[in-house]
Amino acid sequence: LSVKGNLAWNPALSWQAEVNGSHLNPSLFLADWPGDFTVNLTTSGHIDPHGLAASLQVPALQGTLRGFPLAGNGELHLQGNQLHIPQLVLKSGNSALRISGQAAETIDFSLQLESNNLAELWPGARGKVIAHGRVTGKPDKPQLDFKCTGNNIAVDGDGAQKLTIEANGSLARDGVLDASVRAERVQLGHINMNLSRLQLKGSLHDHRLEFEGQSSEFTTGFILQGNFNDTLWQGTLSQSHFTSDRLGDWRQRQHTPLTLSRERAEIKSVCLTSSATSALCMNGSWQGSDSTWQMHGAVNSLPLNLLQTVSTHNWPLEGRLNADIDLTGQQSRILSGKLSSNSNGMSLHIPLADGGTHQVIWRKNTLLATYAENRLQAVLDNELSDNSMVHADWALANFQFSADNILSTPMNGSIQFRIHDLSPLTVLTDQKIYLSGALHGQFTVNGTPGSPLLNGQMELVNGQAEIPPLGITL
Repeated sequence: LSVKGNLAWNPALSWQAEVNGSHLNPSLFLADWPGDFTVNLTTSGHIDPHGLAASLQVPALQGTLRGFPLAGNGELHLQGNQLHIPQLVLKSGNSALRISGQAAETIDFSLQLESNNLAELWPGARGKVIAHGRVTGKPDKPQLDFKCTGNNIAVDGDGAQKLTIEANGSLARDGVLDASVRAERVQLGHINMNLSRLQLKGSLHDHRLEFEGQSSEFTTGFILQGNFNDTLWQGTLSQSHFTSDRLGDWRQRQHTPLTLSRERAEIKSVCLTSSATSALCMNGSWQGSDSTWQMHGAVNSLPLNLLQTVSTHNWPLEGRLNADIDLTGQQSRILSGKLSSNSNGMSLHIPLADGGTHQVIWRKNTLLATYAENRLQAVLDNELSDNSMVHADWALANFQFSADNILSTPMNGSIQFRIHDLSPLTVLTDQKIYLSGALHGQFTVNGTPGSPLLNGQMELVNGQAEIPPLGITL
């Protein structure tokens, strides 16, 4: 990289320079952007009582970037409060970005982006995009006209088969802007949507955002109404809903206030209800001064059959789940937490080989877990109507919330169980082994979750295992 030119201070500040760079490689700073290109540019200008006058010319940019041919050129001129860009072109492969326009007493800028292969523009991307935009009008009340269409777009596996983005209106603080995003055949992780629509209309002082999503399994949506004054945004969340054949119809019945600024953010309690008693609720806040946050969630009278997987639908589960969770943290780290849950009227109907059913009824089913000062503790209590029971408690010290850490963190605890009837465990063998008898025991638990060490004793009373496919009884 070489620079040569002149700089003068008298009678006014002025400059003239030529910059030449060769074999430039952005991967020295951005690992995903290896390249080898040459760029030449010249700049000149001066500052006098009439203001700043400057120009920049890039006659040639050539080479490769991320394995694609790279080319570009352009120029820019500034005279006082007047800006003129005759042409600015950047090409990567067959993809091209073009910008031109001027700003003085009026504004007129245009932008064009055309790409048949987004991989030429961004690592891990694919698809086709065409975008056209124009900004016109007075500097204090610019008008935007923008449209972008895309096909088979994806970035790192997430994307949409068809995408349309449109925006029209004023960019002024009190101007009205109408913008929309429509995506078809969307994939985001494990979520597949047939259609998603996002609509924004209004000004900074009063705007409304609506979202609707549809898939083969569910529909969902919400409305966000808000206003922005100085550095504070305030709004309300309403009409949130989620409906599916398996999980039912969940809807937000009351508006939820929200606030957002650089100093703090808060969402009051938002609840989705599916009946007179079932509800899912959460609220939370964040403080910018120390980047701390807190959240609370609650599950009220959730039908347990909603938690069943497809493979367990043949074993009807009845009852209601209640749970509360509280978390505090700083940035991305969880500092403390508490989870408590219990189920009311819990029972499981297990189908038998003779066509009948065996009903397991829980008298008590609770879980209490706490986390503080990097220590996780949990206590599980289960009691059945026949006086069978399972009690477990364990603790993990120096615990961090990551998959690797969970499996390798030292733990200690104990398990006590008294099972008077083993026949319900037949469900764990997919009805291939019929068990009977009673089982009593207790163990201490050490080691790690990835390699637990059990020490204790267990007693089997009148135990029997029948394996009909093999004609064997043990």
